[in-house]
Amino acid sequence: MSQETTKETSQYIDNKSFDADLQIAGVLPVGYDGSVLRKEQSKLVAKKITIDGDNTYVATAPIGSDYADAVWQCKKITISGSDIIITWADGDAGFNNEATDLTALNYS
Repeated sequence: MSQETTKETSQYIDNKSFDADLQIAGVLPVGYDGSVLRKEQSKLVAKKITIDGDNTYVATAPIGSDYADAVWQCKKITISGSDIIITWADGDAGFNNEATDLTALNYS
């Protein structure tokens, strides 16, 4: 039977996660976009929001992304009576859409 070993000690990990400026231990959140598990910068993202009648379109991408780059995650939020319906561009939550005109994308 093989014995599992860790790459780093818990003390090393604690020391690496300590933010000396803020004097707190910090962690970097991990996100899943439907196909890839990756590190996230939490709220440090670019957003574009378009409101059109009962529909609100929200696009999210890495900071500095151009609207014409296919790196945006786009969703449509529709309010219908007491229901709130959320659909995704191309039917998935991938970061693979342009955000030049959020209303022109196909949501499902």
